[in-house]
Amino acid sequence: MTVPTNRIATHPGALLREQIEEMELSVHRVARDIGLPATRLHEVVHERRGVSAETAIALGAFFGQSPEFWMNAQKTFELSKALIENGPAIRARVRPHAVNQAVP
Repeated sequence: MTVPTNRIATHPGALLREQIEEMELSVHRVARDIGLPATRLHEVVHERRGVSAETAIALGAFFGQSPEFWMNAQKTFELSKALIENGPAIRARVRPHAVNQAVP
């Protein structure tokens, strides 16, 4: 999955919400069926919480996907957000390491 540098990637909660709606399920039912607290899944769906490794495994098993799908969506979201919001400031403060640079 390529990390966009011009926008913040889609939150995995939005992907989950779309999948739940397309399958005409409820967040409560999915939470019950995967054995996780409904409050946790509601927070993910409403983009107030990220997808943990445990949640990724459970969602993958429920929807017939790999846990990597959900973890990659989370990673892509977090990295794109950091690049957009803090990337320029972080790059400005970093002194790049030069391999052949003499030590003063």
